[in-house]
Amino acid sequence: MKKSLLIVAAMFAAVCANAQQWKSVGDADAADAVVAKGGEETPVGEFNGISVVLCGATDWTVKNTPTTEWTGADGLTYNNAYIQGGTNGMAGGLVKEGAVSSHIKITATAAGTLYVAAKFGKNKPIWAAKVATAEVEDLDVADMSAYLNTYEGKYIKDDATYGGDEAATADQYAALPLAIEAGNTYFFWVSGSKIMLCGLNFVAGGADGIESVKTAAVKADAAAYNLAGQKVAADYKGLVIVDGKKMIRK
Repeated sequence: MKKSLLIVAAMFAAVCANAQQWKSVGDADAADAVVAKGGEETPVGEFNGISVVLCGATDWTVKNTPTTEWTGADGLTYNNAYIQGGTNGMAGGLVKEGAVSSHIKITATAAGTLYVAAKFGKNKPIWAAKVATAEVEDLDVADMSAYLNTYEGKYIKDDATYGGDEAATADQYAALPLAIEAGNTYFFWVSGSKIMLCGLNFVAGGADGIESVKTAAVKADAAAYNLAGQKVAADYKGLVIVDGKKMIRK
Protein backbone atom coordinates (compact mmCIF):
# COMPACT_ATOMS: atom_id res chain seq x y z
CA MET A 1 0.00 0.00 0.00
CA LYS A 2 1.59 3.30 -1.08
CA LYS A 3 -0.10 5.34 1.61
CA SER A 4 -2.22 4.50 4.57
CA LEU A 5 -5.67 6.04 4.67
CA LEU A 6 -4.72 7.91 7.80
CA ILE A 7 -1.96 9.67 5.87
CA VAL A 8 -4.20 10.28 2.86
CA ALA A 9 -6.81 11.77 5.13
CA ALA A 10 -4.24 13.72 7.18
CA MET A 11 -5.96 12.19 10.19
CA PHE A 12 -9.49 13.10 11.22
CA ALA A 13 -10.63 16.70 11.48
CA ALA A 14 -13.05 17.27 14.36
CA VAL A 15 -15.58 19.80 13.09
CA CYS A 16 -17.75 20.06 16.19
CA ALA A 17 -18.27 18.33 19.54
CA ASN A 18 -20.46 15.57 18.13
CA ALA A 19 -19.21 15.26 14.56
CA GLN A 20 -16.11 14.03 12.79
CA GLN A 21 -15.16 14.52 9.17
CA TRP A 22 -12.81 12.55 6.96
CA LYS A 23 -11.69 13.74 3.53
CA SER A 24 -10.58 11.01 1.20
CA VAL A 25 -7.84 12.87 -0.67
CA GLY A 26 -5.21 15.29 0.61
CA ASP A 27 -3.72 18.18 -1.36
CA ALA A 28 -0.45 16.34 -1.95
CA ASP A 29 -1.87 13.03 -3.15
CA ALA A 30 -0.98 12.07 -6.71
CA ALA A 31 -3.39 10.67 -9.25
CA ASP A 32 -3.53 6.84 -9.25
CA ALA A 33 -1.92 6.54 -5.81
CA VAL A 34 -3.24 3.38 -4.12
CA VAL A 35 -5.04 4.12 -0.84
CA ALA A 36 -6.67 0.74 -0.18
CA LYS A 37 -5.67 -2.69 -1.44
CA GLY A 38 -8.14 -4.93 -3.21
CA GLY A 39 -9.30 -7.99 -1.32
CA GLU A 40 -8.71 -6.30 2.05
CA GLU A 41 -10.93 -4.31 4.40
CA THR A 42 -9.02 -1.06 4.83
CA PRO A 43 -10.09 1.00 7.86
CA VAL A 44 -10.83 4.68 7.47
CA GLY A 45 -10.96 4.95 11.25
CA GLU A 46 -13.28 5.30 14.21
CA PHE A 47 -16.05 7.92 14.25
CA ASN A 48 -17.34 8.13 17.84
CA GLY A 49 -19.20 4.83 17.74
CA ILE A 50 -18.92 3.60 14.17
CA SER A 51 -16.08 2.03 12.22
CA VAL A 52 -15.78 2.49 8.46
CA VAL A 53 -13.79 0.35 6.04
CA LEU A 54 -13.27 0.43 2.27
CA CYS A 55 -13.94 -2.92 0.61
CA GLY A 56 -13.80 -4.58 -2.79
CA ALA A 57 -11.84 -7.00 -4.93
CA THR A 58 -9.68 -4.29 -6.51
CA ASP A 59 -7.59 -1.35 -5.32
CA TRP A 60 -9.01 2.05 -4.36
CA THR A 61 -6.96 4.81 -6.01
CA VAL A 62 -6.85 8.59 -6.27
CA LYS A 63 -8.75 9.58 -9.41
CA ASN A 64 -9.14 13.32 -9.00
CA THR A 65 -7.16 15.90 -7.05
CA PRO A 66 -8.57 19.08 -5.44
CA THR A 67 -9.48 22.01 -7.65
CA THR A 68 -12.83 23.36 -6.45
CA GLU A 69 -15.03 23.18 -3.34
CA TRP A 70 -18.69 22.38 -2.77
CA THR A 71 -21.03 22.35 0.24
CA GLY A 72 -23.06 19.30 1.21
CA ALA A 73 -26.50 19.00 2.80
CA ASP A 74 -24.66 18.59 6.12
CA GLY A 75 -23.43 22.17 5.81
CA LEU A 76 -19.77 21.13 5.50
CA THR A 77 -17.38 22.03 2.71
CA TYR A 78 -15.69 19.36 0.61
CA ASN A 79 -13.47 19.57 -2.45
CA ASN A 80 -14.07 17.70 -5.67
CA ALA A 81 -11.15 15.35 -5.10
CA TYR A 82 -12.08 11.70 -4.76
CA ILE A 83 -10.82 8.16 -4.49
CA GLN A 84 -12.42 5.33 -6.39
CA GLY A 85 -12.68 1.58 -6.09
CA GLY A 86 -11.98 -0.51 -9.16
CA THR A 87 -15.07 -2.70 -9.42
CA ASN A 88 -18.57 -1.54 -10.34
CA GLY A 89 -21.41 -2.25 -7.93
CA MET A 90 -24.43 -4.31 -8.96
CA ALA A 91 -28.17 -3.78 -8.61
CA GLY A 92 -29.15 -5.11 -5.19
CA GLY A 93 -25.91 -6.94 -4.55
CA LEU A 94 -22.14 -6.74 -4.24
CA VAL A 95 -20.83 -9.43 -6.59
CA LYS A 96 -20.09 -8.95 -10.29
CA GLU A 97 -18.69 -11.84 -12.29
CA GLY A 98 -17.43 -13.45 -9.11
CA ALA A 99 -15.68 -10.34 -7.79
CA VAL A 100 -16.82 -8.28 -4.81
CA SER A 101 -17.76 -4.77 -5.90
CA SER A 102 -16.29 -1.61 -4.39
CA HIS A 103 -18.33 -0.54 -1.37
CA ILE A 104 -18.22 1.14 2.02
CA LYS A 105 -18.90 -0.96 5.13
CA ILE A 106 -20.00 0.73 8.36
CA THR A 107 -20.26 -1.12 11.69
CA ALA A 108 -22.11 0.75 14.43
CA THR A 109 -22.00 0.61 18.22
CA ALA A 110 -23.74 4.00 18.49
CA ALA A 111 -26.47 5.85 16.63
CA GLY A 112 -26.17 8.89 14.42
CA THR A 113 -26.08 10.05 10.81
CA LEU A 114 -23.26 9.31 8.41
CA TYR A 115 -23.01 11.63 5.42
CA VAL A 116 -21.40 9.97 2.38
CA ALA A 117 -19.87 12.77 0.31
CA ALA A 118 -19.16 11.73 -3.26
CA LYS A 119 -19.51 12.51 -6.92
CA PHE A 120 -22.59 10.54 -8.00
CA GLY A 121 -23.04 9.58 -11.62
CA LYS A 122 -26.20 10.93 -13.20
CA ASN A 123 -27.38 7.49 -14.30
CA LYS A 124 -25.90 5.29 -11.57
CA PRO A 125 -28.40 3.84 -9.05
CA ILE A 126 -27.48 4.23 -5.36
CA TRP A 127 -27.92 1.47 -2.76
CA ALA A 128 -27.58 0.82 0.96
CA ALA A 129 -28.22 -2.27 3.05
CA LYS A 130 -28.71 -2.66 6.80
CA VAL A 131 -27.76 -5.98 8.40
CA ALA A 132 -27.66 -6.98 12.07
CA THR A 133 -23.95 -7.16 12.87
CA ALA A 134 -24.37 -10.66 14.32
CA GLU A 135 -25.58 -11.85 10.87
CA VAL A 136 -22.81 -10.34 8.75
CA GLU A 137 -20.44 -13.31 8.95
CA ASP A 138 -22.98 -15.56 7.20
CA LEU A 139 -24.26 -12.90 4.79
CA ASP A 140 -24.52 -13.64 1.07
CA VAL A 141 -23.37 -10.31 -0.35
CA ALA A 142 -24.36 -11.35 -3.87
CA ASP A 143 -28.01 -10.77 -2.99
CA MET A 144 -28.71 -7.93 -0.55
CA SER A 145 -32.33 -7.45 -1.60
CA ALA A 146 -33.72 -8.51 1.80
CA TYR A 147 -31.62 -5.89 3.60
CA LEU A 148 -32.03 -2.79 1.44
CA ASN A 149 -32.41 0.34 3.56
CA THR A 150 -32.71 4.07 2.75
CA TYR A 151 -31.22 3.85 -0.75
CA GLU A 152 -32.91 1.28 -2.97
CA GLY A 153 -31.69 1.85 -6.49
CA LYS A 154 -32.89 5.30 -7.49
CA TYR A 155 -30.74 8.07 -8.94
CA ILE A 156 -29.20 11.29 -7.73
CA LYS A 157 -31.33 14.26 -8.80
CA ASP A 158 -30.29 17.56 -10.34
CA ASP A 159 -30.70 19.26 -6.94
CA ALA A 160 -28.11 16.84 -5.49
CA THR A 161 -30.69 14.85 -3.49
CA TYR A 162 -31.58 11.17 -3.82
CA GLY A 163 -34.77 9.73 -5.26
CA GLY A 164 -34.83 10.28 -9.00
CA ASP A 165 -36.84 7.76 -11.01
CA GLU A 166 -34.91 8.83 -14.10
CA ALA A 167 -31.31 9.83 -14.62
CA ALA A 168 -30.31 13.40 -13.81
CA THR A 169 -29.02 15.66 -16.56
CA ALA A 170 -25.50 15.78 -15.07
CA ASP A 171 -23.33 14.13 -12.42
CA GLN A 172 -23.76 15.68 -8.95
CA TYR A 173 -21.55 16.20 -5.92
CA ALA A 174 -23.64 15.42 -2.83
CA ALA A 175 -23.38 14.41 0.84
CA LEU A 176 -26.11 11.79 1.24
CA PRO A 177 -27.23 11.01 4.82
CA LEU A 178 -27.40 7.44 6.11
CA ALA A 179 -29.21 6.96 9.42
CA ILE A 180 -27.17 4.67 11.69
CA GLU A 181 -28.45 2.46 14.54
CA ALA A 182 -26.28 0.63 17.05
CA GLY A 183 -25.86 -3.12 16.57
CA ASN A 184 -26.06 -2.98 12.79
CA THR A 185 -23.65 -3.04 9.88
CA TYR A 186 -24.38 -0.95 6.80
CA PHE A 187 -23.19 -1.36 3.22
CA PHE A 188 -23.20 1.56 0.76
CA TRP A 189 -22.53 1.19 -2.96
CA VAL A 190 -23.47 2.42 -6.44
CA SER A 191 -24.41 0.08 -9.28
CA GLY A 192 -22.62 0.63 -12.56
CA SER A 193 -20.11 2.84 -10.75
CA LYS A 194 -17.01 2.41 -8.62
CA ILE A 195 -17.95 5.07 -6.01
CA MET A 196 -16.22 8.43 -6.35
CA LEU A 197 -15.74 9.09 -2.62
CA CYS A 198 -14.86 12.63 -1.48
CA GLY A 199 -15.26 12.13 2.27
CA LEU A 200 -17.41 11.15 5.23
CA ASN A 201 -19.01 13.09 8.06
CA PHE A 202 -20.51 11.35 11.09
CA VAL A 203 -22.86 13.20 13.45
CA ALA A 204 -23.25 11.07 16.60
CA GLY A 205 -26.65 10.76 18.22
CA GLY A 206 -28.76 9.02 20.87
CA ALA A 207 -30.96 5.98 20.55
CA ASP A 208 -33.09 7.75 17.97
CA GLY A 209 -30.13 9.14 16.08
CA ILE A 210 -30.52 12.65 17.51
CA GLU A 211 -27.79 14.23 19.63
CA SER A 212 -29.00 17.38 21.34
CA VAL A 213 -31.73 18.94 19.20
CA LYS A 214 -30.66 22.46 18.36
CA THR A 215 -32.96 25.31 19.31
CA ALA A 216 -30.62 28.21 18.59
CA ALA A 217 -31.74 30.78 16.07
CA VAL A 218 -30.58 30.36 12.46
CA LYS A 219 -30.74 32.61 9.46
CA ALA A 220 -34.28 33.04 8.25
CA ASP A 221 -33.28 32.25 4.67
CA ALA A 222 -31.08 29.25 5.50
CA ALA A 223 -31.91 26.16 3.45
CA ALA A 224 -33.39 23.21 5.36
CA TYR A 225 -33.13 19.49 4.52
CA ASN A 226 -34.84 16.36 5.81
CA LEU A 227 -32.85 13.28 6.89
CA ALA A 228 -32.98 11.94 3.32
CA GLY A 229 -31.00 14.98 2.20
CA GLN A 230 -33.98 16.51 0.39
CA LYS A 231 -34.48 20.26 0.54
CA VAL A 232 -37.77 21.14 2.28
CA ALA A 233 -40.00 24.21 2.30
CA ALA A 234 -40.06 26.80 5.08
CA ASP A 235 -43.38 25.43 6.42
CA TYR A 236 -42.07 21.85 6.69
CA LYS A 237 -42.69 20.33 10.17
CA GLY A 238 -40.47 17.81 11.93
CA LEU A 239 -36.75 17.04 12.14
CA VAL A 240 -34.66 19.10 9.73
CA ILE A 241 -30.99 19.91 9.13
CA VAL A 242 -30.10 23.60 8.80
CA ASP A 243 -26.50 24.80 8.49
CA GLY A 244 -25.36 21.30 9.45
CA LYS A 245 -27.42 21.31 12.68
CA LYS A 246 -30.42 19.12 13.56
CA MET A 247 -33.52 20.81 14.91
CA ILE A 248 -37.24 20.22 15.20
CA ARG A 249 -39.70 22.50 13.45
CA LYS A 250 -43.15 22.65 15.03
